[in-house]
Amino acid sequence: MWCSRSPSSFPARRASASRIGPANGSSTLTTMSAARPAPQSAGEVGSAALVADAWNDAVDILSAGGALTAVTLSNYDPARFLAADHYGGFVVGMIVAGTGIRVMRDASLDLVDTMPPADFTRALEAVAVSVPGVVGVEKRFARKTGLQYHVDLHIEVDPQLTVAASHDIASEVRVTLKRELPWVADVLVHVEPAAHPENLENP
Repeated sequence: MWCSRSPSSFPARRASASRIGPANGSSTLTTMSAARPAPQSAGEVGSAALVADAWNDAVDILSAGGALTAVTLSNYDPARFLAADHYGGFVVGMIVAGTGIRVMRDASLDLVDTMPPADFTRALEAVAVSVPGVVGVEKRFARKTGLQYHVDLHIEVDPQLTVAASHDIASEVRVTLKRELPWVADVLVHVEPAAHPENLENP
């Protein structure tokens, strides 16, 4: 147990900590000043690689801060805080492990074609139904490729329309979605007959 160590070792430990402390503090400040955007800001870009890199910088800062705190405590009062560096190392390890699991989870969700957030799908539907001739949206799917999404959309139109007219509406939906939503790379539009054509308003 740590309490069995001889007090004679405290001066040497204090001298060692006094050398490490300033260096660790300088390293922490340097890392903070050179840090890239925070994970939240990186997430707005939509890049999993940038998010992972931002979390890496955050872990560096937190780890250096934890190590600096532990060394400072053990330097301040070795008799009371001799084991602080051990606990600090444990905390740093937990931070690294937790961040690694989070980054792996986010990357895995992208690889298995997880649907985008609910506000994205609501935006898809809102823009689609704003196109004249679209009665509603039956289905919507999206998968991420790079920084954008490829969308499969099933729109409902008047079943009495000709194939040519329905195709024109589908083309307008595709163009409008790509114009209004910058995160949409491309859209495959499927045309379905409206379920209750008798409720449609006459143009």
